[in-house]
Amino acid sequence: MGRITSWFDNWIEDRILVADTVVTNHRRTYVFPNRYGFLLTLIIILMLVAATNYQNTLGFLLTFVMMAVAHNTLLMSYFNLTGLELRVMPAKSVHAGQELTIPVRLKSAAGREHLSVGIGNRDSVQQVVDVHKENTTETQVVFHPQERGWFQPPRLYLVTAYPFGVLRVWSWFRAKQRCLIYPKAVEPPAELNLAGGDAQDSTQDFKKGQEDFMSIRDYQQGDSKRAIHWRAYARDQGLVTKLFSDPVGDPMHFDYQMFDQIDPYQRVELRLSWLTFLVLEAAHQQTPFAMTLPNKTFEPDISAQHLEKCLQALALYQLEES
Repeated sequence: MGRITSWFDNWIEDRILVADTVVTNHRRTYVFPNRYGFLLTLIIILMLVAATNYQNTLGFLLTFVMMAVAHNTLLMSYFNLTGLELRVMPAKSVHAGQELTIPVRLKSAAGREHLSVGIGNRDSVQQVVDVHKENTTETQVVFHPQERGWFQPPRLYLVTAYPFGVLRVWSWFRAKQRCLIYPKAVEPPAELNLAGGDAQDSTQDFKKGQEDFMSIRDYQQGDSKRAIHWRAYARDQGLVTKLFSDPVGDPMHFDYQMFDQIDPYQRVELRLSWLTFLVLEAAHQQTPFAMTLPNKTFEPDISAQHLEKCLQALALYQLEES
């Protein structure tokens, strides 16, 4: 049985469309009775045998009516899933072990309603939605990646048993886009000696500058037009100016080699988790920081872009960076 399942999985993988936007059609849609469908088939066969044996006209009529219902159910279930456009939206990066939510938009490409459509991964159906012919339905699929680096979502699953629940109609596809998973943030033990010596708390002062948003005040003549809070003005909150600040003080420096009690060639993932915690903590405290990896160095900064670059470098350290 395991060999048959493996063969079927490989057969499906070879035929799955890899794209972020797909429209279900007859080439990628599969139909098969569920247990209620097999039970209905058995009942129709028994009714036909009984009607033939007793030459009962009403028995034939009822049998043919049941066959017509089964036939129309097949068509309705098939058309309920085909002609459905599914688009995978970009997902936000998370840390390893956290819940990764991938937004999905569904709409009808055939101009008809699609009712009771389930979406999920190969393990389970996570959401069941109705897609109306003129509206876009938004839902999501959840994964729990456990390792850092690029995460390629496994194949997604669309399924319906509408209208009577006797047939299962489904379609597989795989999203093209990947999502970057950051290392898990783990606080380093307090007893560790930070050999770098620079990752200590520092008192930060701020001066007027252009780096980080600090506050707002009423507009004064001579203020730059680029600093005006135009969104507030559009909401009839008056003309106000955004103030920015630059940090003043010694930046913190986080080095891959700073944990002198850990062999530099061992515990790579633990080092990356500690560094992830430290850079997140520095960003939360609005403290400028630098970071050094064996293959990369980042100069002191406090911007959100700097934090993003550091987290990406930690996520892709010793991995393929493409």
